[in-house]
Amino acid sequence: MCTPMIGRERPAKSFSTSDRTRMEIRTHVLPEQKPSADEAKVDYEITVPAGVSVTVNTATAPITAENVSGEISLSSDTGLVSVRNVYKSHVTVHSVTAPVSLNDVTGGFVDIQSTGGAVQLTNVSGHKVKVGTTSGNITFHGDCSGGGDYLLATHSGTIDVTLPATASVDIAARSTNGTVENAFPLQEKSHNSFVPQQGRSFAGTSNSGSSSVELQSFSGKIRVKKQ
Repeated sequence: MCTPMIGRERPAKSFSTSDRTRMEIRTHVLPEQKPSADEAKVDYEITVPAGVSVTVNTATAPITAENVSGEISLSSDTGLVSVRNVYKSHVTVHSVTAPVSLNDVTGGFVDIQSTGGAVQLTNVSGHKVKVGTTSGNITFHGDCSGGGDYLLATHSGTIDVTLPATASVDIAARSTNGTVENAFPLQEKSHNSFVPQQGRSFAGTSNSGSSSVELQSFSGKIRVKKQ
């Protein structure tokens, strides 16, 4: 089931293909109408079968998607984007300043791109998890399980990562003009792709190091700590 809650302009119009394999719903204000802010809003609650792909685009309205197993593509300029309880899906989120929150998203692919919105990931794991922001902060709480590739990158925001002691990770963290702090027990690697610099970068492994975790920032702070 997917339940996106969207406030947008009215009236609403829906379009579907002749075989009903694709449906599109749009809302917009007609040129001759001059509705108030409240009159120009409409809420959608949509339930779809398992495996169906869902695409939602909004300007200022919030989006919530939960219990989905198909491909999900969500985009919002300023409205909160929330994804919960998703398994083995390809999740793509685009945001300008909208905050993005993912909870219990596992076993798939995650790609989040934001200009200034904060991104929070809780219990998110998969084959590939990629988050990129310009100035937004990134917060990650989880075990990075699944033997996947994790890339969290920001230009000037802060990256906060909290891992349990059981996390099996191979971590590399670098901030060009910012700082890095590590409070998670790591074993030094005999070979690194870069030379760690005190206060600027670090690298190491925990347990078998099955998942690759790369943390990048240009001028922001990177912090890794134990849960």
